[in-house]
Amino acid sequence: MDDLKNFFCWNKKCGKYGVRGAENIFVRAWYGKNKDIRLLCCRGCGKKFSERRGTIFSDSRLTKEKTFSVLEHIAEGVGVRKTGRLTTLYHEISKIVLSLFGLIVYSST
Repeated sequence: MDDLKNFFCWNKKCGKYGVRGAENIFVRAWYGKNKDIRLLCCRGCGKKFSERRGTIFSDSRLTKEKTFSVLEHIAEGVGVRKTGRLTTLYHEISKIVLSLFGLIVYSST
C-alpha cells in the first residue's frame, strides 16, 4: 500500500517517530461501522493508532460526507443553525465541526 508512506509513528519514544516513508507502518486491522477505517501499527515499537489521528476526523462519529457537507454550507454563507437543519444535525455539532477547523472562536463569557 503506497499510501502508507504518508503516515508516521506517533510514539515519541520510537526511533521512527515523525518519520514519513520509513516503511515501518502497516495495517493491523479495519474498524468502524463499515470497517472502512484503518488501525495502523508501527513495526518498530508496536504502538497502534488510527489513520484518522491528527486530523479533523479523529474521534469523530460523523462520516466524512457529513463533515464536508457542514463545511460546504458554511462556505456558502449559511448560518450555523440553518446548516444544522439542512444537514439534519443539531446546530451544536455544526459548531464543533467548525471549531475543529478553527473557523469559530468560543468566547469565555
